[in-house]
Amino acid sequence: MLRGILPVVLAGLAVVIASGVAMRAHAARQPVTLTFTSFDYPGATSTSAQAINTAGVIVGQYTDASMNIHGFAKIGSTFTSLSFTGSTNTEIWGINDSNEVVGIYEDTSSVYHGFSYTVSGGFVTLDFPGGIYTTALGINNAGEIVGAWVDSSQEEHGFTLVNGVYTSFDYPGSTLTAAYGINNAGEICGVYSTNPSDAYGFTLTGGIGGTYTQIDPGGSTFTFGYKINDHAQLVGFLVIPDSNKYWGYAYASGHFATFVYPGTSMTYAIGINNAKKIVGSYTETGVTHGFLAVPSAQ
Repeated sequence: MLRGILPVVLAGLAVVIASGVAMRAHAARQPVTLTFTSFDYPGATSTSAQAINTAGVIVGQYTDASMNIHGFAKIGSTFTSLSFTGSTNTEIWGINDSNEVVGIYEDTSSVYHGFSYTVSGGFVTLDFPGGIYTTALGINNAGEIVGAWVDSSQEEHGFTLVNGVYTSFDYPGSTLTAAYGINNAGEICGVYSTNPSDAYGFTLTGGIGGTYTQIDPGGSTFTFGYKINDHAQLVGFLVIPDSNKYWGYAYASGHFATFVYPGTSMTYAIGINNAKKIVGSYTETGVTHGFLAVPSAQ
């Protein structure tokens, strides 16, 4: 399953990307400087930020000293832990402007379920009908949820959950599809694969049966698309072959801008809001930390 940050190893990616604090896009564009802020859940052994809403509330996951995974919400400098009742592990992947969150929990039988959570309504389990695993990964302000589900043949598909109705979909010709984000216009982004050695980002506009667009910087065999804002700006990561380097990127209108957390080689851009603020994680000396990246020009 495409759940969490996968340790993928690539070969043959013919892309040269400059490192540093600057995001570098198409040659016709100027580099955009990002100001990074690193953060960790207090006492955690690893922290990853997965999404950010308009108010700047950040959600994600952290690992405690016992190697259990919990969700968190970060408002300013204040962290709140959130774990599905009775679960062994909980991850938060999405948040909307009403502070409704979605994510994944693992039960005591090691089965993965999606969930939604609000302060007033508590936890609600989300399971695609007939699926053996379900992951809820993105939510918009209308409460429309996207994610992925696995069937009895171990094949993974994307889904939408709108007004209580689940709808499955697959990128054309793919063997695996996972939907990670949905904006307020209903545009969906995610990842698809056609064989075990590749993965590409995609967007889907116009709803199920609409128009798919592959997100690929050219020559890439692994490009992940995670979240999309209302300006159709997408964030994700790609991998440099034979180097174990993971680079975050932002994408809009055919242009890529790549970046890394300064001084590191593993950066994952996972969430973006309408103010173009980006959240994600980076790994340094074997430890994963969360980050917030703010562009100098809005």
